[in-house]
Amino acid sequence: MTRRNPYRLSGTIGGSSDADLVGKPFALALEMDWPPHGMVGFPVPAGWDLFIESGTDRLRRADGTRGQLPEYLVPMRSPNPNPVRGWGQNGDQLRSFFRDAAAGIILTLTGLNNWSADMIPADLEVEMDGKLLRRAALVSYGLEWRITKIAAAWSGKQNLRECNPALLTQIMELKALRDDLEHAPVQTVHTSATSDGSIYARLLRRAPLRELADAVEAVVQHYSE
Repeated sequence: MTRRNPYRLSGTIGGSSDADLVGKPFALALEMDWPPHGMVGFPVPAGWDLFIESGTDRLRRADGTRGQLPEYLVPMRSPNPNPVRGWGQNGDQLRSFFRDAAAGIILTLTGLNNWSADMIPADLEVEMDGKLLRRAALVSYGLEWRITKIAAAWSGKQNLRECNPALLTQIMELKALRDDLEHAPVQTVHTSATSDGSIYARLLRRAPLRELADAVEAVVQHYSE
């Protein structure tokens, strides 16, 4: 999948004491003294790109772990009249799955949130709620608006809501999972009658999770091409 340059500062070198560098692209965003190594220069990636990349890795790993989980199921005692299997005292694999799934969801959505705000130009004006608003006000709008009407305005691309509503639905699913992870109720027991809607049940059934990271990448690509 094609990605825009993920570095905050990039461009073409206009002048340099080294004539061979003139006209060449650069992405050098920071030069610093790093004792005892002296002056070093390096490209500083946008935070949103780091979050999306790390989150994608975690979701991919969660999918792999989930595929192995059935191997560790054992019969367990339960008040449920139907036979129940679980992971008993050895739940390391299950915990690993939930850890990667939760981290991946939070990281990828954070990356998309940051990207959708970072990309709004300072001089952009968009009519929202009958008012002509600029960047400071537009950033405060929710993610759904920033990846639809506002992103369409700064990019010149078609509004995602109009051209790919299924992709928008996936992003809102990702947001719903993130919201429920952050506000999961503290309960010691979920019965079979109440657990299907819990965030952990939804994570275990939602396959593959990597699709959600792909949806984030697709939004970035749609408005960046």
